[in-house]
Amino acid sequence: MDKLKAMSTFVAIVDQGSLSAAGDKLDRSPAASPSPTKAATTCNTAVSALFPE
Repeated sequence: MDKLKAMSTFVAIVDQGSLSAAGDKLDRSPAASPSPTKAATTCNTAVSALFPE
């Protein structure tokens, strides 16, 4: 997945407050590629790498 697209999708998830609302805003269904869920997972992995516990 393109990291820039994943990050913009992640921002939409945060702005909209839910995965489904972000999918609606971005006109993407959960089955679409990239899905909002996949984008959230990609961003979570990237942030976790930057800020390990």
